[in-house]
Amino acid sequence: MSLAEFHPDKHRNNRNSPWVPIIEARFVQLWNEGRSATICANLLNSEFAGIKFTRNAMIGKANRMGLPPHDRHAGRPKVMDPLQLARRRARKLEMGRRWADNNRDKVALYHTRYREKLEVRRHAPQIEDFNIPTPQRKTIFELGPHDCRWPVGEPKSDLFFFCGAVAEESKPYCSSHCRRAYVEIRAR
Repeated sequence: MSLAEFHPDKHRNNRNSPWVPIIEARFVQLWNEGRSATICANLLNSEFAGIKFTRNAMIGKANRMGLPPHDRHAGRPKVMDPLQLARRRARKLEMGRRWADNNRDKVALYHTRYREKLEVRRHAPQIEDFNIPTPQRKTIFELGPHDCRWPVGEPKSDLFFFCGAVAEESKPYCSSHCRRAYVEIRAR
């Protein structure tokens, strides 16, 4: 039977299923060629008018028919051996230690800056959110790149606003709101 003579309703065993022998055969051919489920669905949709297949339909049919799955990661193991995982973690830790040993000045500078920021936050005044001066308050449309984005109030309320103070470098909040938002990590 040619594709021109094909009519889906004549060849269905189950009236609800679009899978007839000619479509199944074409699907198996496409699947065995290594085509993805999406491409198989698109090709079948274009070849057989009146039928709409999805990617998930292709995957389900391939599973039901027992077709071999497409290996997207050919040559790589699907599940890593626990010993292999442990070695990879150890390698990453060792690389981190080596980097820290070779860049002690950068690490020290980072820790110094971190301690300075913590000191600034410790001494930042505690702000009551609704005592923020009215000219400092911002709506979402008024926020600039260096404004504090601490939300105040209920978002659906007309009284909702953002703090609007100058934010800390590389943080979304000002010093006093950083103090509330970030918990100090203490060494053990």
